[in-house]
Amino acid sequence: MVGGADAGAASGARGADGVVSGLAAVGDPGVGHVNVRPFLLSARQVAVLVCVARGLTGRETARELGIAPATVRGHLVQVRARLGACSTCHAVALALRQGWL
Repeated sequence: MVGGADAGAASGARGADGVVSGLAAVGDPGVGHVNVRPFLLSARQVAVLVCVARGLTGRETARELGIAPATVRGHLVQVRARLGACSTCHAVALALRQGWL
């Protein structure tokens, strides 16, 4: 199937339910990095990641999104886990590399 569900998932397509899905290439397996992993990010997790990529602090992100700073931290913990990232910076880099941000 050309351009079907598989193509949308591989490119990080956003579904009607506000969830971004796709494959996170967590490095090149040929260079000793982690393999490709499936993931799901909610719309709010993506919004937090976008704020971080823009250079906002946790407090600034919380203020902009109207949530508590602890919620921002919780979203970032989940984003790192779902992407297999070792840091928030790594998570942003992975998302940018895949074209999700």
